[in-house]
Amino acid sequence: MEKITPFDIPLLNNEICQYLSLKDLARCVQVSKAWSDWFSPALWRDLDCHIRLPYVYLDTFARYQEHVKTMRNIIMKQAGSVFAQVRCTNLQRLEFMQDEEYKDVRRSQLPVLRSLEKMPTLRHLQIVLALDHDNTYKYWIRALEAMPHLESLGLKFEESVDGWVIQRMLHLCHGLQCLSVGLMGYQRGVQAKGLREYKDAKATVETMPEMQLRELSFDQSKFWWEENIFQALLERCPRLERLSLGWTDDRMLFQHLVKTLKENKLSALRHLRMAILYRADLNSLLIEVLSHISCGLESFDCDELVGDDGDDDNPVVQTLIKYHSHSLTRLDLHESRLSFGTFVNLMVGLPCLQNFAAVIIDGTTDGKKDILLNRHWECLGLRSLQLSLRSWRHYATSGDRWMESAEKRTLDYVLSEVAKLTSLRELRIRCYSIDLYNKSRGYLEQLAGLKQLEILGINSTEHYTLGEDEAQWMVDNWPKLLQVYEHGAPAVFKETLLKGRPLVEFFKVPSSY
Repeated sequence: MEKITPFDIPLLNNEICQYLSLKDLARCVQVSKAWSDWFSPALWRDLDCHIRLPYVYLDTFARYQEHVKTMRNIIMKQAGSVFAQVRCTNLQRLEFMQDEEYKDVRRSQLPVLRSLEKMPTLRHLQIVLALDHDNTYKYWIRALEAMPHLESLGLKFEESVDGWVIQRMLHLCHGLQCLSVGLMGYQRGVQAKGLREYKDAKATVETMPEMQLRELSFDQSKFWWEENIFQALLERCPRLERLSLGWTDDRMLFQHLVKTLKENKLSALRHLRMAILYRADLNSLLIEVLSHISCGLESFDCDELVGDDGDDDNPVVQTLIKYHSHSLTRLDLHESRLSFGTFVNLMVGLPCLQNFAAVIIDGTTDGKKDILLNRHWECLGLRSLQLSLRSWRHYATSGDRWMESAEKRTLDYVLSEVAKLTSLRELRIRCYSIDLYNKSRGYLEQLAGLKQLEILGINSTEHYTLGEDEAQWMVDNWPKLLQVYEHGAPAVFKETLLKGRPLVEFFKVPSSY
């Protein structure tokens, strides 16, 4: 009777392989033929083409193609020759590079589209196209028809796209769960015939069956939103849970979104992402959008809200607190400049918050600050906190001016509240010229209760103050620390930390961090 090993049982094999790095798997397949059979599927399952394809012979790739389930970061001009020799019959996820040269996309896309027709197992596709020729459109439609199991589609068009082309594509994709569309072409003047085509396409979408979409991402570089058929698409997505809008400089977009929400046609929407709000007059429409999301937002991301200008009663923030305080768990405002008062209002008014990121400016008057410094955060379940504290003046942290400054009082308050976040797993605070994690004159001793901390971000300006004592303190008090993001931390700090925590990884961040 042939001996059975744990590697012969697929469930156990997968459990073991998930703990092995790519280098470990590559070594395992070289041990023997049996080990090669056991570990080759895991080694070839997820292929990062940018890293591995330049070093793999195509005949070797062809030998193991049946194990390949995912191909990421593949270049369009490379894909045509690869797929001509390798079929990848079990491929489920295919992601093309998004920043490839436009001329390479145009030259290489037809062979790639013909290859996609032979990949019926694809479930996730991310691709860049230039639909500037009838043949390109024809092969693209044929490829969509040949992928009946497609669940997620990410599209980036390098040229302006006719309305009827988008309408036909949406009709074929009505069963998708996730759709991301980037329209990078700029339409310089649309003739009357073109406007009629957009209106006709929009009318056709309005009569389509309801789509199954749960995630929709739409990005455009100055498009004709008035005739854009994505207005009609929103009304055909009753199951939509995530909406991401990459161009938010158009009142028509917000007005139509408000109308759709008021008609209760997006009743499942729980996650909203906006790009930068360039105009102050859009704030009132954003407030309407937030106030009409009926089931309660779980996450809200906005690259940059219109400037807070020191207003502690920011109306957008007040709307979030009023309508979504018991549902919002993620708030990412990583480029938004919030006043200190607005920041405190969020920490107090959103008790369910688990992830928060923002830039804080110390623009609150001293009279109001005394009140704010006595308020306690309610979001004690916070797991990720990323703050950039701006407008803190440069003091020598051991001098009298610093000890008596309003900035120190504010920082004392922030770090004392952070110390209560016992569920915190990620902490990144940027505060230039302040030694946050120095053991003797910083705030390290206060943070001993953060026993769940796994990820730490360190200021580039405090690296000179980190040494053996700080590293040993982290070893003794943060038992789950796994990742440190730094820029030029002293060698003695790294060596001591690695001696006590061998699994800790160091990652470089820009010096401006």
